[in-house]
Amino acid sequence: MSLTRKTVLAIAFIIPVSTLIVVFVLWFYVSSQFNIIERKEARRDLDRFTGLVEREITSVDSFCKDFAYWDDTYDFMKRPRQSFVEDNFNTPYLKSQNIQFVCIHDLKGRVLHCSIYDAVTRDLLSGDVIGRNNSLFNDLVRESLNRGGSELGGLWPTPYGLLMVSGRSVTDDSMKAESRGRIIAGRYLCRREMESLCKLLDIDVAVRLFDDNKGLQNIARKISLSKDNILLEENENNIHAYRVIYGIEKRPAAVLDLKYPRDIMKSGIETVKFSAFFTLIYGLILMQIVLVFLRKSILNPLNSLTSMTSKIREDETFSLRLPEHGNNEISTLAGSFNSLLRKLTSLNGNLEARVNERTSELSKANRELVLMQKVFDNSLEGIIITDDEAAIINVNAAFTKITGYEKKEVVGDN
Repeated sequence: MSLTRKTVLAIAFIIPVSTLIVVFVLWFYVSSQFNIIERKEARRDLDRFTGLVEREITSVDSFCKDFAYWDDTYDFMKRPRQSFVEDNFNTPYLKSQNIQFVCIHDLKGRVLHCSIYDAVTRDLLSGDVIGRNNSLFNDLVRESLNRGGSELGGLWPTPYGLLMVSGRSVTDDSMKAESRGRIIAGRYLCRREMESLCKLLDIDVAVRLFDDNKGLQNIARKISLSKDNILLEENENNIHAYRVIYGIEKRPAAVLDLKYPRDIMKSGIETVKFSAFFTLIYGLILMQIVLVFLRKSILNPLNSLTSMTSKIREDETFSLRLPEHGNNEISTLAGSFNSLLRKLTSLNGNLEARVNERTSELSKANRELVLMQKVFDNSLEGIIITDDEAAIINVNAAFTKITGYEKKEVVGDN
């Protein structure tokens, strides 16, 4: 496989894999961070709603204080009269104050006045309806008596929903007179009130009464095990945040169920999708740019060097030169190779000159030897050739003719 193909395959593998890794890391980070934000926001919204309920109870308490520390109410506790009730606890006024329950009792628990309104229609309930639920409100009066002079405030479950209750001891304007009883006021945390509070905070909260709901009891047990008394449960579309709210008797009265839509996560998913698409497109463009750059700067020059060196090897022509372009490692390599070729060419030229010179010398010596051989063979005088130790190594024909000895008879003799 050629280097170009290997490089293309490597880049085609590395860039998409890198893109997938970036997308995976981005997805993991964004989803985890958005999940943390959503859970934090769900807790914050539940705290805001709980605080708003507490402020509603404080508002009811302000209503109580206005009547508890008033001489007219203090006199009413001693001498109950219908005119006081008609003037101060009439239906239009209580509706304007958003009060649906008013109860005044003396220190013996005797109810001097009680007004209860329907949570939905806001109409005053008749005596027989009150009588059917008399035990619930008698329990509230008993709880008020048990508190003595201390304040009464919190939630009280009724058939009409949770009642946000506040109770104050009745005394005179100076708040120095001995208490003659207590005034209790309440505001329903009913569906209409819930819608108003949710609209104010732009959240979605439901109040679920315990009754015999085993599912809520299980949720309450899980909430009791949590650190901040909040249970979070998630699904694809929403986060449910649960919190137990306690009644006046410090017993669980209901569970707040806040439904927090996972819009942040959905936005995060869309962001990740867009980022993944953008990263993929960017990766492909980057891959093309890198390939073009590699082809122009590295691969094509290397291919040119390879083809030229192959031609030099096959043709054994040292006069060819590799192309040198730019000022980089490849041009340095080509320059070094060309320098080597020039040295080889120079050495080859010198060698050829020396071979030609030596050949000329050998030819001249050979001609002299041929001439000397002719003189030796055709001489009329006998010629003997010996070595350094005077041993005969050759004689000519004239020697044989003069002495009568053949060459083979005297060669080697001294």
